[in-house]
Amino acid sequence: MSTHRRLLQTFSVIVILSMMFSGFSLPVVSAQEGDGIERQVNAQTGKVSFIGPENGRMVPATKALGISPSARPADPGMALAKRFGPEFGLKDPARDLTGLKTNLSANGRRMFRYQQNYEGVPVMGGELIVNTNGNGDLYSMNGEISPDLSLSTQPTVDPGQAQQAALEGAARWYQKGPEDFVASTPELWIFDESLLQPSTRPVELVWRMEVTPKEEGMPVRELVLVNAERGSVSLHFNQIDTAWGETGTAGSGTTSSAISTRNHVPKASAGLQAGSVVIETYTGNNSRTTGLPGEFVCDQSMPLCSNGDDLDADYAQAYAIGTYNFYYDEHGRLGIDDNNMDIISTVDYCDDDIREACPYDNAYWSGAQMVYGSSETYARADDIVTHELTHGVTQYASNLFYYYQSGAINESFSDLWAEYYDQSNGQGSDAGYEWLIGEDVVGVYDGPFRSMSNPPAYGDPDRMSHGFYYTGTGDNGGVHYNSGINNKAVYLMVEGDASSGVTGIGWEKSAAIYYEVNTNMLTSGADYSDLYYALQQACSNLIGENGITGDDCVEVKDAIDAVEMNTQPEPSFNTDVPYCDAGDPVATVFSDSLESGTGNWTFSNGAHQRWQLDSIYGPYAHSGAHSLYANDLPVEVTDAIAQLTPVTIPNNAYLHFSHAYEFDTIGSTYYDGGVLEYRIAGQSNWIDADYLIGLNDNKYKGTIATGYNNPLADHPAFVGASHGYINTRVNLSTLAGKIVTFRWRMGLDRDRDVEDDTDGYGWGWWVDDVKVYRCPLDMVAPAAIIDLSAVTGTTGGTVDLSWTAPGDDGATGTASSYLVRYSSSAITDETTWNAATPVTSGIPTPLVAGSAQTMTVSGLVPEQTYYFAVRAQDEEPNQGALSNSPSAAAQSCTANPGTYDDAYVGWIYTGSWSTYSGSGPLNNTMHYTNATGATASLKFQAPAKFILYFQKAANRSNILVSVDGGAAVPVNAYNSTGLWQQTYTSAMYSDTNSHTVT
Repeated sequence: MSTHRRLLQTFSVIVILSMMFSGFSLPVVSAQEGDGIERQVNAQTGKVSFIGPENGRMVPATKALGISPSARPADPGMALAKRFGPEFGLKDPARDLTGLKTNLSANGRRMFRYQQNYEGVPVMGGELIVNTNGNGDLYSMNGEISPDLSLSTQPTVDPGQAQQAALEGAARWYQKGPEDFVASTPELWIFDESLLQPSTRPVELVWRMEVTPKEEGMPVRELVLVNAERGSVSLHFNQIDTAWGETGTAGSGTTSSAISTRNHVPKASAGLQAGSVVIETYTGNNSRTTGLPGEFVCDQSMPLCSNGDDLDADYAQAYAIGTYNFYYDEHGRLGIDDNNMDIISTVDYCDDDIREACPYDNAYWSGAQMVYGSSETYARADDIVTHELTHGVTQYASNLFYYYQSGAINESFSDLWAEYYDQSNGQGSDAGYEWLIGEDVVGVYDGPFRSMSNPPAYGDPDRMSHGFYYTGTGDNGGVHYNSGINNKAVYLMVEGDASSGVTGIGWEKSAAIYYEVNTNMLTSGADYSDLYYALQQACSNLIGENGITGDDCVEVKDAIDAVEMNTQPEPSFNTDVPYCDAGDPVATVFSDSLESGTGNWTFSNGAHQRWQLDSIYGPYAHSGAHSLYANDLPVEVTDAIAQLTPVTIPNNAYLHFSHAYEFDTIGSTYYDGGVLEYRIAGQSNWIDADYLIGLNDNKYKGTIATGYNNPLADHPAFVGASHGYINTRVNLSTLAGKIVTFRWRMGLDRDRDVEDDTDGYGWGWWVDDVKVYRCPLDMVAPAAIIDLSAVTGTTGGTVDLSWTAPGDDGATGTASSYLVRYSSSAITDETTWNAATPVTSGIPTPLVAGSAQTMTVSGLVPEQTYYFAVRAQDEEPNQGALSNSPSAAAQSCTANPGTYDDAYVGWIYTGSWSTYSGSGPLNNTMHYTNATGATASLKFQAPAKFILYFQKAANRSNILVSVDGGAAVPVNAYNSTGLWQQTYTSAMYSDTNSHTVT
């Protein structure tokens, strides 16, 4: 199978994700109140998300509703919603809930599904499900509610404007024209992102639409939310699954008439088990102009369909009828919508999109029918047919959003029933192919595409903590990758696994439990934590049916625990960066939470107001009530700056600020963004601060695209969406003693197409809680300090240190370990201590206080002066005597012009710098390849002494080199190796400040 990188290229999520937090649900915690009811509380909202019986299969109405045994509520679902709805966040359940659906089970259980509304406007993902019976006994209640809503429901953007924004967005996302799409009638909804994933983004009034191609056939059914105040796209994603193509292994390049090695043969379709459903198959004749559904081939009255003239149609029809019968036999379901809606298939389809090859390499459920391209034998694979039809079943059952974890569950449900049908339909031998998805597919890329028994074999996770868990925005938030979590749970539930401590309960019981979940237990925005509790409750509901016992429910829990379904992966972004690595700031030099206005700031906005205090769309502050806001609307080329008043930087200092942003992005192309820059007093050049931000301190996320007139084009920046307020920490140790000015700079583009107004925008940039401060010192007592200025050596040079082990009173006691720190500046009470290098080895075994200790320190940098201090980790910081004895390895530095120490100096390249990958003395050197007359810059932190080496190509004129704006020196004096060199040792360069070489 090809790598998932190829999948992302094919199925890029083209989402201007206005995600203000990561795509992962927070863990829930349980809470009981002694009333026999178990509650699970969502850790983000603090509200209940699931309740069920603490013991037993149900909570009697006498206890759940507090009614007499003879009382019987007229509307048991609403009675329970009124009783427990406030725990979910509802203020008035009778007013704020609208009934969506009611299911009645054979054993008398009833499922009531409700939609949350606010002032008559529905809340996206705000749903509540009550499982009860006619008596009002409580089986379960689950869902998520947007609590404490308070917003205007009067739009300022009219429906026509919203439609145009959605159409222009679709044109950009799919590289077509707005006229190629049609948008449904806009409907007002409320969008609370926290119902889909953890988020602190303000709740929005939006226009909700579905955008589809004007000409039938292009696989797009885009859910689009347009902010009803601002007109920007708040969320969009394609609800059609088109990810089969190019995810299998390289095949023969031709379509085989034989299916894999399982030797399937076309056979007459089985008769319908029940119902009056219409099942029809059409062909697109591999023509771009045919459209959907295409040319009629057969229906359920034609057992042999084309009688072998069109094998794709024969198989598609046979498996569609077989899947219909399968659902009826197993679950009593009458087709896709459980009401005998027509089942339509189109084979030999070609996409009317010039970017797609014909024959078409994909298969999908369009929302109304199944579609199969003939680049691969998709229509001849029984599990592919059932997979796509099951997307329709889920659409009419739980209606899971095809997005992040709800989408992963949706995708896994399709795999579940596809594999059940595959293993039970008697179509050929499954020996050796059990638990594989799409093994019958052959063509340009052969199946299988996934394994349910071993998801990691195809790059998918089999548990939440697995490294393959996808945390990006591609693939609609990883719906195909992360389906591996539930796929493995299904395998364990059915087959069992001794090493996982699970005894299998078989297909019939497992499928019955999952069908109960899909039809009666999940809301549209459900995540894996919701599925975790729903599976257990569903099993309990079904005890006594399909042979299910209480012991089976133990195995269900063992299976979902084995895949860690109720835990969450560590997000790879939005880490909460602390002020200090250890302890709290010891001194705040500057702090501004914007609560007193913008007196510390000056703005340069251009023609439109960008940077300002607060957004006109409502408050959104990290703390308090106010923040800075840079508006990225209107769309126009912009270089907007918010500049902070100068600050004197002390030793051991950091800059820390909170910010949230969403900039115009399509896939991994970043059109807009922002940067942080600084300038030292007395200097004219602004320096990018990115190299001062640690890797785990929320650095820049990407590079702004070129070619669209953005003033920050080709510049690394904060881009895309921050997923809520994050904080970034900047290490200012190299700026100690300097007066520094910081500025936040937003660059916007324009003119992707000057003929229309399809340039995008997001939300802009918020900045709050800006602070410059000092952190505690690792060493507070410099008693054990030695000047090793006499030591010089090559990288890797060593020095031996020896000292007397201290105790807690300086004379007695033992120490468990020792901490060695060094500094390259003179020792004061504000010394900045470093720990990254030199590397320490031979850490001594703890000895009684007063005993002799030794340690070897390696990794010394040539021409550097070091000051060392040693302390016991678990003792007070008083040290004994410290001495040193340079080892024999220390020697004078030898120039090595063939390499550069990228790790040490921290180069930042602008222009066309690259790493030369040739051979000889220039191997691994920095290489600049632009034409004569071009300029480029290198930025780095300088040691006390550094040497610059340059060599110009024979066809280039003299190179002029300037350091920190100094005199330009021509590169025309060479040493014996043919390189120009210049040594810098003056006081100007004897610190570790950032320097620029041009």
